[in-house]
Amino acid sequence: MLLAVLAVVSGLAYRTSHRRSAGTAPSSMVGKSLLPDLPVNDVEKLVFRDSSGVTTISRTEQGWVAPDRFSYPIKFDKVRDFLRKLSDLKIGQVVRADKKDMANMGLVQPNGPSTNSTAGTGILVTLEGGNGKPLASLLMGNMLKTSGRYVAAGNITCIVAETLSDAPAKPTDWMDDELFNIDSYNISDIRVEGPDRDPVALKCAEGGSLQAEGLAPDQETDTSKVSTLSGAFSYLRFADIADPKLSDAQTGMDKAITCTAKAKDGRCFTIKVGGMATGTVPGRYIRVSAEYKPAQEVASPTAANSNTGSTVVATGFSSNAPAADVAALKTEEEKAKAAARERLTSEVKALNTTAGKWTYIMGESSAESLLAKQSEYIRKKEAQKETGSGKAEAGQNE
Repeated sequence: MLLAVLAVVSGLAYRTSHRRSAGTAPSSMVGKSLLPDLPVNDVEKLVFRDSSGVTTISRTEQGWVAPDRFSYPIKFDKVRDFLRKLSDLKIGQVVRADKKDMANMGLVQPNGPSTNSTAGTGILVTLEGGNGKPLASLLMGNMLKTSGRYVAAGNITCIVAETLSDAPAKPTDWMDDELFNIDSYNISDIRVEGPDRDPVALKCAEGGSLQAEGLAPDQETDTSKVSTLSGAFSYLRFADIADPKLSDAQTGMDKAITCTAKAKDGRCFTIKVGGMATGTVPGRYIRVSAEYKPAQEVASPTAANSNTGSTVVATGFSSNAPAADVAALKTEEEKAKAAARERLTSEVKALNTTAGKWTYIMGESSAESLLAKQSEYIRKKEAQKETGSGKAEAGQNE
């Protein structure tokens, strides 16, 4: 009987000890900074390493760039926000864990693509200063189901409240991948032209939507197809950056298909679609550009109402207000129009300066939506289909 009691006590003691070794540490560290005195302003490089590879973000005289993507610009706010989160990390719960526990928490050090097993592999974040000086490192493990994440820094393994979910898996995650965005209702005209193909011509009817040109009496525009095409201009994004050393012959730009969308505000956007991209990202090579030609306004004279002495303004505004007030109103309208023209001119210039010098890779499905033929935007009128169906039924009844 005594031996049985001792066995039970020994078992309880073992399980208690085991739970402590894989459980929480004293709470004296809770609430303290995980990366104290992190010199965020001295950071010159961030390196994110996981089982699939390495993503590097570097600071240059031109700003933050992705050196692995031909030094394409990185969004500054992405870097700033991530560094701020690292600086603000507080220890939420210290964890004592053995090797198996670390793997379960996703806190195994990665070795890049050569890692034999990705099980339990985390994301190693390394911060460097000038001349490659190491400033800090953090191993990011699994995110918790509720909130927070397992992390390890130095000899501390703990849970933090911040998930750090914005850490980039690839350089493009921190790039501004939206090239331009035109609202579909603002597009007045779309043209698609290229070698060895008939042109596509869509034009916005007065007060209406885009319609295919050259329709026969029994034809109408396939609005769903047109919506897909205009949507490509409304939300143009790239999937990757092409090597700037590639020639036009290699990218297919020597035989590019030119897609042009004119906006009602005077802007004109062009997408040149080349050949299929060769690499890990499926898609087509594209280049973009824009220009701005303010629409010519038709001046409407003001007229004086001889009966009331009121002034009628071109916009339809009618008031008994003094002429000086009407003139002031027109001046404000002109200022607003001038400000709009200046803004659009600046936006077009910025697009040509930044995106205009690059060749991008556009996702395959998005690129193909630009290459449909004119016939694909045309269909038989619904009335014609019903008539034909009716005739068929009548023939069967006979």
